[in-house]
Amino acid sequence: MRNALAVKATGDYLCFLDGDDELAPGYIAAMQKVYEQEYDGTPLLLTPKVAYVVKGRKQAPKFWPETDPWSGNWMVLGTLVSKDLFMKVGGWREFDENDWNEWDDWELWIRCQKAGALPVKVPKAVYIAHQEKTSRHRTMPHKQKLRWTYEIGRMHYPEHYPVGWNGIR
Repeated sequence: MRNALAVKATGDYLCFLDGDDELAPGYIAAMQKVYEQEYDGTPLLLTPKVAYVVKGRKQAPKFWPETDPWSGNWMVLGTLVSKDLFMKVGGWREFDENDWNEWDDWELWIRCQKAGALPVKVPKAVYIAHQEKTSRHRTMPHKQKLRWTYEIGRMHYPEHYPVGWNGIR
């Protein structure tokens, strides 16, 4: 579904949101300004700060600490990706509804970076994420979260995720 919608999009950049999330005022203007300053032909992943809304209270916006792409995801879903790059890397991986991987944004950002994209922080752009204690991220057992990490890590960085990593087979 997301890939089909991306094909229909008419803009140069794509922004994906979870159904209950939103973009703070000024998000687009901040992204455009940084793009105009930073773009030199290298594909960019324009990464906003994230402000979580917990129990109805908005927290201060922040960037997650940067990590190597193989070790985890620090970029939020609201990261802007060029439509051309998104199409070039094959878009979202399609998972069976019984075999989904909740870290699919991390997997997409890995493919984009392997295709030459450069993550760029955009401090004045804010993605507002509403935390629900019933969301899959919060209710999934730790073992399943490790499995998601292993599946993506093994797919892209087998040298860091050998068979049997963290007890997963």
